[in-house]
Amino acid sequence: VEECQGGLVDWINACHPQAEVEEFDDLADGAILADMLQMFAPGIDSSNTAASGAKALHGCLAAYFGSRLALPRLAGNMQNGMFCKPVLLLALTEAVLLAAVEGPRKEEAIQAIMNLEESKQEALGHALQRLMSGPTEPAEPAPEPKKMLSPPGKKPAGYGARTHRLGSAETESPNASPVNTPPRSPRDGGYTSEVDFLQDELVVARENCRQEMMSIDSTERSAMLARQQLRAVCEDLTAEEEQAAETSNLLMQWQRTNGDDLRRFKEESKALRTELTKESEAASDLPMKQAKLKRILETELRAYTELQDQSHTLMVEIRQAAHAHQADDTSQVKAEMMTLQMQESVVGRQLKKAEMETKEEDRLAKELWEKLQLTEVTVQVREDSYRALWRHAEKEEECNADAVGLLEFRESEMRQLAQAMDVGDGDGDAVGHTSSISPTHRSRQGSFS
Repeated sequence: VEECQGGLVDWINACHPQAEVEEFDDLADGAILADMLQMFAPGIDSSNTAASGAKALHGCLAAYFGSRLALPRLAGNMQNGMFCKPVLLLALTEAVLLAAVEGPRKEEAIQAIMNLEESKQEALGHALQRLMSGPTEPAEPAPEPKKMLSPPGKKPAGYGARTHRLGSAETESPNASPVNTPPRSPRDGGYTSEVDFLQDELVVARENCRQEMMSIDSTERSAMLARQQLRAVCEDLTAEEEQAAETSNLLMQWQRTNGDDLRRFKEESKALRTELTKESEAASDLPMKQAKLKRILETELRAYTELQDQSHTLMVEIRQAAHAHQADDTSQVKAEMMTLQMQESVVGRQLKKAEMETKEEDRLAKELWEKLQLTEVTVQVREDSYRALWRHAEKEEECNADAVGLLEFRESEMRQLAQAMDVGDGDGDAVGHTSSISPTHRSRQGSFS
């Protein structure tokens, strides 16, 4: 029941996505079922009265199906205008499903069922079979054998024994062979005359003849069907052989046309991979070089800062010395000042040179990085084209393998059909040799052979 409910919910969501049914109880108000009824079977409720409530929906379905479906009563199954019992809700939902399958848009409804999961398909299929199955008709009584050479109103002697044996003979399998029936005599079964015994034998012979004729007709139909299937298989085999030959020619032509390109792409891809490896190794050394340059620059900057501090200190000392000892030897101080200025200029040139070297290293690193990216893009494009050609070649090989496998399967199927025809012809000949009752039977056996 839960599988059937889940299948109905999925089927409604597939046919009516705006419904957005999450649970089976969401159908209790009958509005979604009324919409489904209008979509797939508008003739049941042309005035759309089912949309007014659950009670109206129940009335429309009950009036349409009548005695075909025994819907539960509304009494005790509704509360606040909604179906409160799952039995009634399930019955009405199944009735809507049956109406949709029998309606003008039955192809869409059946296709939605076929798109569900296998278990839910089976659950809905069993539900539809149960809903569509009508009352079973009583079996027809078996015809009574004709009573020959018996006066009216009087039963011949041994009548009960004959009818008992005839009834047991009719209940036997129609494929039973009369060859194993032992010969009987008028004394068996309490016959009083030769006529009664011949009447019973005639009835049994007619039954055996009918069974043999049915068996021959069945064999002829099987042989005809086997011949038709054999012709169809031969036609399919011829078409598939032509398709396989065409596929082989196309594959060979593709190999001749694109084989050189494929090898060339392989070589180019290998060369690009080697170049990419070299560029990657060079790019891996760039951070170390940059770190080394940064360390050198930092050392030079610290030295320059220390020189500036020393120069400032010397300038202060010079001013103090000038104020304290104006008469001292100023030439020595000037010489020291000149020496310090020269040292400062040398350090400045060294710093500028270090900055220029750093900029040059950065530029080279940037160029190497751009070359590396360009090489990666080129390698990626070549690899994509190589993969596309390789996939195309694999698909061609798979198609060829599938065609060869299908040819082998068709050949085995043709051998099986030929064996089945040989077996069917052998059975027809065996059945024909066992029958020697009527000339008509012998003529049919000759024509079949």
